[in-house]
Parts: sequence; structure tokens; C-alpha cells
Amino acid sequence: METEKDRKLLAIVFTDIEGFSAITQKDEETALRLVQRYRDTIIESTEKYRGKIVNFYGDGSLSVHQSTLDAVNSAIAIQSIFAIAPSIPVRIGIDLGEVVMTHDTIYGNAVNIASRLQQLGRAHSILISGTVAKELGNHPNIQLSLIGQEFVKNIKEPVNIHAICNMPLVVPTKKDIHQGTRRQNTARYVVFLLVSLVVLGVIFRSDFGDFIPWSTSILDKRIMVLPFKNNSGNSSLSDFSPYMAAYLSNLLEEAEEIKLVSLQNIISQPQFESLGFTPYSSLIKKTSAENFIDGYYTHLNDSTLLVTAALIDGNTGEYIKQFPEQSLDLKNLTSGLLQLSQQIVGFLISADFHPISVPTQDAFRAYLEAKRIWGVNDYQDSRRYLQLAIEYDSTFIDAYYELSDTYYNTGAYRQADSILRIVRDQFNIVTQNSTQKNNYYFYTALHNGNNAAAFRYLLNDYNKDREDLFRNTTTASFSLYFVNDPRLTIKILKIIPYSKIDLEFPDNRLRITMGVQAYCALRKYKKAVTLANLYPSQGMIPEHHKMRIRAFAGLMDTASIDKEILQVKLNSSSEDYADILHWTSQQFILHHQTEIARKYLNYAYVVVIKDSIQTNLSAKVMYDMGYLKEGLDHALSLYHFAPYYAPYVSLPGIGYAKMGLLDSANIFLHRLQGPDIKEYYFGEAEYQEAVLLLAIGHKEDALIKLNAAINHGAIFYKESMEFDPGLMSVFDDPDFQKIIHPN
Repeated sequence: METEKDRKLLAIVFTDIEGFSAITQKDEETALRLVQRYRDTIIESTEKYRGKIVNFYGDGSLSVHQSTLDAVNSAIAIQSIFAIAPSIPVRIGIDLGEVVMTHDTIYGNAVNIASRLQQLGRAHSILISGTVAKELGNHPNIQLSLIGQEFVKNIKEPVNIHAICNMPLVVPTKKDIHQGTRRQNTARYVVFLLVSLVVLGVIFRSDFGDFIPWSTSILDKRIMVLPFKNNSGNSSLSDFSPYMAAYLSNLLEEAEEIKLVSLQNIISQPQFESLGFTPYSSLIKKTSAENFIDGYYTHLNDSTLLVTAALIDGNTGEYIKQFPEQSLDLKNLTSGLLQLSQQIVGFLISADFHPISVPTQDAFRAYLEAKRIWGVNDYQDSRRYLQLAIEYDSTFIDAYYELSDTYYNTGAYRQADSILRIVRDQFNIVTQNSTQKNNYYFYTALHNGNNAAAFRYLLNDYNKDREDLFRNTTTASFSLYFVNDPRLTIKILKIIPYSKIDLEFPDNRLRITMGVQAYCALRKYKKAVTLANLYPSQGMIPEHHKMRIRAFAGLMDTASIDKEILQVKLNSSSEDYADILHWTSQQFILHHQTEIARKYLNYAYVVVIKDSIQTNLSAKVMYDMGYLKEGLDHALSLYHFAPYYAPYVSLPGIGYAKMGLLDSANIFLHRLQGPDIKEYYFGEAEYQEAVLLLAIGHKEDALIKLNAAINHGAIFYKESMEFDPGLMSVFDDPDFQKIIHPN
């Protein structure tokens, strides 16, 4: 549970060696010396400037400082050393924010932002956020250059990016930043990330890898390797039986996760050999083991044994897992037994994660490392470990899907699709079992923006175990966000009562958010408020406050809304404060309460002007206030920064339409129809076209585009469709209702 003591305002510093994999492949010995120098320098400089190393991960590091100035000075010192021959091509990213720390983990928005800034940099550069830049305003010896803005995972608004210009630092250009990224539909990404974890069965407690079991773990049970039966018909081969069991036991004992009963330590050799014929129920009483590795071997030819092994439930005698047959060379049994142990350990340590295909031990450990690294947004290293997992076990299909996800979630959609094609061809999906087919077709539908089909495939998986927390949560999210069925969402969520879920765990709060939105969509605001009150007071984020405000707005409870807004003002940034005020205004506009809406809009405007906020929020606030020219200036600035990002393309067009300059508005409408914007944006371009068309006054065309948006993968998020004031003019149109409620 998070406490106030856990939460700290810290400067977060991420470092990483650019192109380290290539350096290693070229000269491994030099790479090792380089890493040692790199780590020694990081440690020395961090300690010198009163910081703390949180973790080294491969060729990167994460450290924290209580002082922003110390963090920046430490980074400059590090880069100054690495600029000296032999130089080390390091990128550094820094952000300042409130984070939660445990003994070995740190998380919060500042962690995500600092990691992303590091990735966007070039070798020998230091990129910092706008928050850090403000802290350096009174330190003219630290020279800064504004680069632009960037979107960061789970952060709604773009982050202002500055580069430190002190010699001998490299200053990336805006072009460098653009080449390092491509925008993604954040709303779709959040849901898709949850799906990628759940459908593949790989569920972690947080981004840093703590697994939450929903049922008793197979690793909780003690395991014993029995002597395999000699079914060869050749009694001279019986001596191999105790040897194989003892050798496998030793190999399994090396896996720390496995609770192994080592029989050689508790019984004599004759007794050991007789165990292969002892009933499992008796073995449980004698040894305290509950599961058993049992099997037999036959004589394949003069030089080869064929071994068949299985994991047996000692209480029922049922097979838990039949392992692939393994050939053993009589002159070198150890090689084949090592392969068998890889299969056994791989199954045992991955069983709780329910992988689609059972991996070898080494493959699964590489896979888990990839997931851990992904948790700190290092997609490049995550891909490296996933590729290593595939090298260890080319049949481990989960690694291919996860590799596809790393590309999908960074906007590299062609590469993501190419991985799916490899899965289709290499695994001959049409010949696979129903589970394999279902998962492949699910991912294909999702990547193609066919949400309805993806939901049908997801239901196939959900119906296997509706009380599985993660299947249940994912299916509820799809029913709400992808097919807009709030009644089904509530029905699914009710299967697992909120009283049985640890709501202190951040990811479980998504169930509250979904329930509140579903009840609000059904205009059941009292139930929405009851559910919204389940948010724990610790760990509230602006999104939670927004959902509470939406529920309170349905009951016209402005007193409760004002309390929520005050909490955001006291605990969040000025951007979040302005955003929550504008959000509140929008909720009352949706309820046709224009006077109340105007009150909160005025407050938002004051914050935007006072703190010089320069985001799409500022443009929207200006538009709503009637300051169209000022809003248009903001909108055009954003458009020039990201001319391929659909929401930034539509925003100036809306401004021109509001001003009656329809020819100018149509220029941006045509821009939205360009292939560089449409491709892989899952209906976002068409959705923005619909909003702009309504602003221009083309209602019928807008409805056509809205229908196309949904068919191409647009999702029903908390600010879209029937919750978007930009579409209010068609809310009562029967065609609109048919489009958003097709079933």
C-alpha cells in the first residue's frame, strides 16, 4: 500500500549507451571494459552530487536526486567524462516529479518521462523536461535550448523538451526528435497494452514485474523426480534409471523457484530405485512431495534411448503436463537430459503465466527480462531479449507476439504486422489448435482495426474462465471501449465483486473507471457515484478525479465537484489543474448547463493565461471562451510541430470553421485525408474529419466519416463519441445512435 512517506518529489535521471548491441557484437572484450568504465563513472558522479542509484539495467541506469540542480550537474559531469577518448556514446534524460519508491522499485509519471527523453536523445546529449527547465531558470550557467514537444506513454499532454547546451554536449534537432518517434493513439494503446498482457497470460503486478497469482501456484507444491521405468526390454539398461533421475534432480535444483525433494538425501539407493513402482499416494506420505516427474525410456537403436516424461499430480494421478519425447545418446546422456530439464523447468516457471506455448527455461527467462525492461520503456533492449528468447526456443510463440507488441506500441506498425506474418507462416496457424488460432486471429483483427472481430475472439478466451481477474478486466475494457456495450461491461465486472479485489493495486482501479463510465453512459449517475467513491484516497490520479466529476455532474453536485478540483489543484501540476477545470466545463456542456460550464471554463482560462500553458488544451479553452484568433494561434503552433498527428490537424480547421473561414477549414479537412495521417491510425483521422465536418456544417458527411472511423478501429474512450461536445449537434440523430450502438 502506498503511504505519504513513500511518495517523494525527485529528479529522475535515465542514462543509456547508444548502439551498445552493435559495440558488443564488434568486440565483446572492449564492450565489457566500456561498461565497467560507464558504471564506475555513473556511480562516482551520482554520489558526488548527492544522488542515489536505483538500478543498473544492462547498458543503462536509473538514479534519483532530491535536487534538480544536482541531477543536472551530475549529468553534465558524466557526459563531460564520456566525451574524453575513448568516448562512450551515452544519452541522458531527466524529469522532475512526484514518484513512489519501494526498496528496489520506483514508479510515477516522472519515471516514464525521463526514460522517454533518454530514448529521444542522441549520443552525448542531455534532454530535460519543461518542469526541469523551469527549476533551472535562476542558473544562467546552464544553457538550454527548446527542442519541441513529445507524447509520452500514459501522459495525456505532450511534454516540452529542452536540451542542455553546455560544452561538450550534443544538441539534437527537432528533426532528430521526429525521427525517433511516431505518434500513437494513446487511448487505444492503454487498452491494447492490457490486452497484450492478459491474452498472452503474462500478468505483472506493476510495470516492474511483480506477478499477481489469481490461483494457487504450481511452484507452491514440492516436486520430486522419480526413477524412470526401463521399458526397453533390455535389463542391462536399468542402471540408467537412477542416474537419469539423479541428474535431472540436480538440474532442477539449480532453479531457485522450484521446491524440489531430493530423494538421494533421505533414502537409500535400493529404496530410491523402487520408488518408480510406488503409488503416488504413498510417495506423498513418505516424501511430502505433491507433484512428480515420472516417465519411462525405450531402446530406440543401438546408440539411442527415447525418453518420455510427464509432470503428475500426486493427489489425483492425472497428467499435468506431458513433455516432448527426448532422444538420449548412450555415450552422452547429459546433453539430452539438459534439454529435458529445460522443458521441465520452462513449464514450471511459466505455468502461472499461462503461455500459449510452453517455452524452455532459458527462453522464458529471456522473455521475463524483456518484460521487465519494457516496464521502464526500453523497447530496444526488450526486443533484444525477445529475439534471444526466440533463438533459445523458436517454438515459443508468445515471444513473437510480444515482439510484435513492442513495435505496435512504438508506432512501428509495419514491423508489427511483419511479425504476425512470420507467426502465420512459421507456425502454420491453420493447422494449430483452437487456442493458437484464436490468439492469432485476435491479434490480426486488432492490428487491422477490426474491433468487433477482435472482441469476438477475446470472448472465446474469456469464456474459458470468467472469474479470472485479468481475463475479466480485459473483456470488460473491450466491451466498453471497443464495442461500446456498457450494459455488458457492467455484467462482466459484476462477476468479480469489488470487495474481493485489492483496489490499492493501481491496475485494479481501471475496473472502477470502467464501471463509472459505463453507468454514466446509461445515465445511472447514483450508481456511478457509489462506484466512484471506491477509489482509494491514496494514489488518486487526475483520471480518477475526472471520472468522479463526471458522475457528480450527472447529479448536478457542484459541491462535491469543487472538492475534487481542489484536490487536483493541491496535488498536481498547473496543466492538470487547468485540464480538470476544462473537463468539468465540458461535462456540464454535455448536460446543457451552460452557466455552470462557463464558470469552470473561466477558471480554466485564468490558469492557462497565468501559467502560459501552450498545449491543445489552451487552444480548446480559447475557442470555448470565444477568443478564436488566440486559440487558432495555439492550434497552428501545435500543427506545425506535428503536421501528421490527426488531432493537431483538425484543431486549426475547427478554429477556421468557427471564424467562418470555410476555405481555410477545408484545407485542413483535405490534410486529414492524406495517407500519411490515415495509415495505422485506427479511425482517428476519420473521427477528426467527422468533428471538423460538423464544425463546417456538413452533418451527413460527418456521420459517414464517423461510421468509417468505427469500422477502421476508433475506440469509445472517455472523451469521444457520446462524451464529445464536438458531436453534440448529432446526439439526437437516429443515424448517430445506430452508428455508436450497432447491436
